[in-house]
Amino acid sequence: MAALAPERFLAGEGGCGHPLPHAALRLRAGDGALQIRASSLAAGFLVDGALAPLPLQQGWWSSGDAASLGPEGLQLLGRLDGAISSGGETVFPDQVGGRLLALSAAEGLPVRELLLLAEPDPLWGERLVALVRLAEPPAMGVLARLEALARSLPACERPRRWLSCPPLAVSAAGKWELARWRQWLLVQPRDPG
Repeated sequence: MAALAPERFLAGEGGCGHPLPHAALRLRAGDGALQIRASSLAAGFLVDGALAPLPLQQGWWSSGDAASLGPEGLQLLGRLDGAISSGGETVFPDQVGGRLLALSAAEGLPVRELLLLAEPDPLWGERLVALVRLAEPPAMGVLARLEALARSLPACERPRRWLSCPPLAVSAAGKWELARWRQWLLVQPRDPG
């Protein structure tokens, strides 16, 4: 819905450029979500094999991306809904985490907490990493069993790393302190290659 002029792109400028003539862009009041109105929007999306119409509000579609619009054009600032882009697919870590917790419970695995975070990946864009707190004392091989269960998920949803994180817990308010756990992840050793 926007394009960056080739000479600006070749000069190393970031951003998405200015809206194309057939598209109108605006920011939703309150959260700054990018909204688009254009004749080229998709007719809908597939839900259980049937075409569902795009959820439009007076002709505007909300993308789920935080953005800014200024003299230099459109800048995307990140997802508002926690989604990541992995291998060209939109992945919702909270939903994947819920499925993994359900799979682990069905297998009787002693998983107390599970949090999925994204890491940059040169080929995929982003990949999930699983932080897991197990029951005390942790049983041997649980992370390998979790990884095996995750093979039933699409490749873009499978965590590339599984890390035991004994202090993993939500805050007193019942929320994930994402900045804290991202910092924890940054200091963990990485496999070479």
